[in-house]
Amino acid sequence: MKNFIAVCWVLVFAATISHAADEAELGTQARRILGTYCHRCHKGEGSESGYAFNVKHAASLIDGSVVVESDSESSELYGAMFRGRMPPRNRPQLPRPSAEEVEIVKRWIEAGAKEFPTPKPRDPISLKTTLQQIHRHVSDASRDDLTNLRFFSLTHLYNDPDVDEDYLRTTRAALSKAINGMSWEPRISLPKAIDDNQTVFAIDLSELGWTREHWNELVAKYPYAVSYGSQDDSELDELDGKIQRMRGSRESYILRADWFVAVATKPPLYHSLLFDLTLPELRQRHSDPKNTSNPRSMTVDDLEQFLGVHRFANILSGKAQRAGFTESGVSGQNRLVEWHPLQGRGYYWISYDFKSSNRTASLSEFPLGPSFDKNPFNDLAFEHDGGEVIFSLPNGLQGYMLIDGKGNRIDAGPIEVVSDSLKTSGNEQIVTGLSCMACHRKGMIETPDDETRAYSGALGDAKRQVVRLYPDNAEMKRIIETNQKSFAPALEAATEPFLDSAKGSVDDQPEPIGEVARHYFLDSMTIETVAAELGVTRATLESSLRGDPVLQRLGLRVLLREGGSIKRAAWESPSEFPLMKQTARQLNFDPM
Repeated sequence: MKNFIAVCWVLVFAATISHAADEAELGTQARRILGTYCHRCHKGEGSESGYAFNVKHAASLIDGSVVVESDSESSELYGAMFRGRMPPRNRPQLPRPSAEEVEIVKRWIEAGAKEFPTPKPRDPISLKTTLQQIHRHVSDASRDDLTNLRFFSLTHLYNDPDVDEDYLRTTRAALSKAINGMSWEPRISLPKAIDDNQTVFAIDLSELGWTREHWNELVAKYPYAVSYGSQDDSELDELDGKIQRMRGSRESYILRADWFVAVATKPPLYHSLLFDLTLPELRQRHSDPKNTSNPRSMTVDDLEQFLGVHRFANILSGKAQRAGFTESGVSGQNRLVEWHPLQGRGYYWISYDFKSSNRTASLSEFPLGPSFDKNPFNDLAFEHDGGEVIFSLPNGLQGYMLIDGKGNRIDAGPIEVVSDSLKTSGNEQIVTGLSCMACHRKGMIETPDDETRAYSGALGDAKRQVVRLYPDNAEMKRIIETNQKSFAPALEAATEPFLDSAKGSVDDQPEPIGEVARHYFLDSMTIETVAAELGVTRATLESSLRGDPVLQRLGLRVLLREGGSIKRAAWESPSEFPLMKQTARQLNFDPM
């Protein structure tokens, strides 16, 4: 009898452990799902949504009255996800949870909506370990390879306890997509992890079609470069010196991956890397110091000449295909998009966007713009105020350019014409490169139905030209689907090796560059984040903040209070000697 009772207690104990493990796994899955689809707008006080709850904390969801413990039907959070209201339907660039994922959130609520399990902390990786890994990799490289060898690091993210494994994977995928999204080479080139934890990645500049000049453009804008001569551990400086001597250069050889993803994909670096240092016409053109945002005075004509696109000839012949519509997810006014084939491969799209005051923005009245010398329909031509160009890169990804009404390259679209409610660039401005990469997560986006073909008042030859240029909606949909299919393999090749296949295909997961950029620009930096970026422990940083009068004058003691944080913009300002470098100097780093 005693043995029987003992066996029963063992079974009960085992069942209890199993149930607890199941609940913990359910909580882990629910936290991941809410973090993936909801955290960008619901991250606590100050969220752009206007709500104060944080989806990564169960107590916050309950206190915010959006989750009712054990009652999914009364929980506003579940209802919004189940009915497809969240993420908002008017943001098609955002991924949406699957039915299975919504069901997991429902089960978590009905199991009591218990606090999410705390992720297991990772063992921090020291600066010495990072330099040792790079030294080993450089030592094994051939002399020819050393010239083109450069590195990106995620170590500071790995050492930050607030950064989870999902975000590390996203950053790796974003890095790969970003470097290939600024390459004119015909093949995708993956960054290669040189350590088991995948925190340091090597690239070969030549595989991207980049030169030392490209890298130096990055280094010149990089706010985090430091050397190790003042550190107590002399081996850091020795390792750094060995690496520099083997490479035959003293330039910075390692950059932070998240900085590159968020900053190098925006002008001026995006323009420099993709256009100014690559297109032969621009390389030969003298820079105009008065034109700081476009020093090589690049226009859309330069790009079309390089790509072999004959836009006006295609318009006259009807080879171009268009759709014009009133409602757009990007533009507040009428919009027209136009497709052109690239010679032998790919596609070229240009949009025509309008200010609200533009009389010719009525496309049913002015369907046959833009105005140009040989256009026989200039009396029916719209005059646009700007546009976006999207084109196939040789590797299958997409390149982008924003232009004004005269075709000049610009850094950002006028806010009165186009805007980004997700604030991917740090605000609502749509900037060339970054905003486009984040929005066009699957390549080309299906356009609204054309309204011009059916409602144009053109007659005779003009009417026939409208019919040639504006196909029926089924044909435009076919063109877009064909373009999406050519983009998909390149996106998969660049990002899939770094993502978690258990979470579905690349299409089912968040667009990585936008995710990293929004985290980089919009999330506040806690004391853990600052310590990780400086390569010191939290305890060391806390001690310095309490005892160093210089750090106190810099205003960093705010990090010591509960919930204290600083903004990324402040950390990188002023540009000539950022707050980060001022802080690093007090911790015995030598700013570069």
